[in-house]
Amino acid sequence: TVSNLVVGEVTMEHSDTVEIDKVISQSPKGEDEVPKNTKINLVVSLGKKIETVEVPDLLGRSDSEAQVLLEANGLKIGNVSEEPTEDKSKDGKIVSQSIPKGTKVEQETAVSVTVGKYTPPSVNLEQYLGALYGGAKNRLNSIASEYKLTYEYKFDGKTIKTPEDQMMIDNISPTVAEEGKKVTITLVTTEPEDSEDGE
Repeated sequence: TVSNLVVGEVTMEHSDTVEIDKVISQSPKGEDEVPKNTKINLVVSLGKKIETVEVPDLLGRSDSEAQVLLEANGLKIGNVSEEPTEDKSKDGKIVSQSIPKGTKVEQETAVSVTVGKYTPPSVNLEQYLGALYGGAKNRLNSIASEYKLTYEYKFDGKTIKTPEDQMMIDNISPTVAEEGKKVTITLVTTEPEDSEDGE
């Protein structure tokens, strides 16, 4: 009977299949006939062995580079989201990660990342519609310098180099201009047509 047996040496081992604190194996085996007071050695499960690894530094890498690096460390990439940035150097590069570098986590943990998406700086020129060119030109020139814009002036369907101060800004295209773009400014005269006779 079981009462005639004695627990012998108990060793603990990790097991992927046997729950924690459950017997993995015994010696002698259960089917064996043994003398009274025989010691039964047991191997008891510690449960699955949890392997921990350090999360690598992913900042400045592309999401594909991050995936390779994570997999090499026994981890996997999680969600990949985008964040607008006006810094060209961060375009397509990871700007943040969900788990800081150096953190110890279980293998197969997913690390989510945020990738920068370059969005050129832009300026809204709508406020200058209907303004006299003379009153707006200094500010427009300042904006052109800041956003690297190129202005093309049109009057009566023709391109002109130097608009007159009394001309009115009738249209701006595009109204919201991205850095480095060309902007077409259409001007109209504010003086009656008869005023040209005195020239």
